Amino acid sequence: MTAAALLTPWLLLALLLWPRSRRLGLALAAWAALPALLLALMPGAIPPLNLGPLGFEADAFGRAFLLFSALIWWLAGLFAASWMRGRSDRLPFTAAWLTTLGGSVGLLLAQDLLSLYVCFAVASLAAWGLVLAGEDARRSRSAARLYLSLMAIAEVALLTGIAAAATVESLDFGSLNASGAGGLALTAFALGFAIKLGVLGVHLWLPPAHAAAPLPASAVLSAVLVKAGLFGWLRLLPADPTGLEAWAAALVLLGLAAVFYGALMGVTRDHPKQVLAFSTVSQVGLLLVAVALGSLDDGTVALLAGHHALAKAAAFLGLGVLATASGGLRSAALLGLAATALVLIGAPFTSGAVAKSILETGLHGGGWADAFTVALTFSATATTLLMLRFAVLALGYATTRTLTAGLWLPWTLLLIAMLLAPWWLPDARGLASFSLGQVWPVLLGLAIGYGAMRLDLPRPRPAGIVSPALGRLTRLRLSRIAHIERWLLRWTNVGRMLLLLSLGMLGLLFLGA
Repeated sequence: MTAAALLTPWLLLALLLWPRSRRLGLALAAWAALPALLLALMPGAIPPLNLGPLGFEADAFGRAFLLFSALIWWLAGLFAASWMRGRSDRLPFTAAWLTTLGGSVGLLLAQDLLSLYVCFAVASLAAWGLVLAGEDARRSRSAARLYLSLMAIAEVALLTGIAAAATVESLDFGSLNASGAGGLALTAFALGFAIKLGVLGVHLWLPPAHAAAPLPASAVLSAVLVKAGLFGWLRLLPADPTGLEAWAAALVLLGLAAVFYGALMGVTRDHPKQVLAFSTVSQVGLLLVAVALGSLDDGTVALLAGHHALAKAAAFLGLGVLATASGGLRSAALLGLAATALVLIGAPFTSGAVAKSILETGLHGGGWADAFTVALTFSATATTLLMLRFAVLALGYATTRTLTAGLWLPWTLLLIAMLLAPWWLPDARGLASFSLGQVWPVLLGLAIGYGAMRLDLPRPRPAGIVSPALGRLTRLRLSRIAHIERWLLRWTNVGRMLLLLSLGMLGLLFLGA
């Protein structure tokens, strides 16, 4: 079964190379992730698989990430088959989709440094084709260039860290000694995975890529590929944090800053997919703090990452369903997106409340944990504002496509998985119970949102918005904060940052020599 999960995307990709088998390859591409999903669900131990110098095995940690990743790849693939039907670039998009999927499955099953690095590089670089497939050619090319530039830096950083931390005798994960390798390996790993995670400061690829890419591609970029960065982080960094306290403190500060920066930037966006992108920046900050504090075991982190991934994928695909639905189906789509928003906020009695309670109960008192608890509370306020902004823009999001079963059925299955995911825990009912501490941050966000509705700044209302109150909310612009992001995205400034990062990596290589 491991071989089927790994090789199916590549076999289907081979079918696309020959005209006679191309139609079959396009038809089966939507199902390419199904063997990986079945592998994740199989009970008991599964024998490892060696493909030349590359080694793969479905261990417990890898299968935890593979379960939600393969589910999202499968359902988003079914959605993509309908969304991309009739487009002239369907073939290159499908080829990029299968290549990215093959790398994504491989990195979750990799059992040594070489396999992990190769699959990471394949998945990250091939996703450039997904970003490039957007309907706005100019925007897509610009976003794809930025994405590819940052991913190239990430790959160089990871290769540097692996070279510094691995021993000569073996490339197994057990031979990795990041703490013993000192600042070189840790800095390289932190930079590489931070770019892939979309951590504050190197998150620049996320909003443009999400806005440019087709909806199913945005779903897997935010839900799966970003979480792959978290997976690699947990795989490669040492489990024992002894001697890494300074690094942990820096990551905590960065994560806490990301929580609120993502929210502030999100409410200034004019595209619903960009709002979701900054929501990812914000919520990745929470996961980063939890990992840095070492308060949660890997299985719990996988559960939280999976829950967020399902919710974010449901939001992206739901946007497409809402844009194509009409009448009663549009009302149903609105209800589904409202449920997704409540889950992301962490409203009481939702699976989001269970996820946030897990974060809180896993912390140890004192120090950074207290600051994180406060940030976690106010993050509900920030997410409430983001979801209000997303709702406003989603109502005005339009497309020429028509709603089909290939769009609403995968999204419905994803909604069900999102709502049920954390409830298998034995104490889930207690974690989701009502408390005033869960309610007042949401009410605060709604109050701030209502205040924003009363603003009467001179900004036109997007097409499709019929409510004056919602129209006033769209005028909310934190212009000075938004200017920071615009400045960062100028190509001259991006070039300077890439040059500084490259020179920094070169300096670390000389220092580590």
